[in-house]
Amino acid sequence: GEDRLRRLLHDLPVEVREAGLLLVLVTLPGSAHAIAASLDRARWPGVVGSIAGDDTCFVACADRRALRRVRERLEQLAAGQPQP
Repeated sequence: GEDRLRRLLHDLPVEVREAGLLLVLVTLPGSAHAIAASLDRARWPGVVGSIAGDDTCFVACADRRALRRVRERLEQLAAGQPQP
C-alpha cells in the first residue's frame, strides 16, 4: 500500500484540502479510487477510512492532530520527500 501510494502521489497531480476532519484529495479523472485503495491498504494511524469518486477522494481522520499528520505525510509523499 505505502509504496503504491508513494508512486501515485508522486506521479499524479493531487490537491489536498481540509473540510472538518476530512481531507479532500482532488486528482485526475479516474485516479481517486487507486489513491483511496492504496491509502486504506497502508493502514496509517489516524486514518479512519476513505471513499473515492472519479477524481476526488475523501479521507476521514480521527481528530485534528491526525488530520495534520496525514496531510503532511501525503504532501511529503507527493513531493518525493523521504519519510522519517
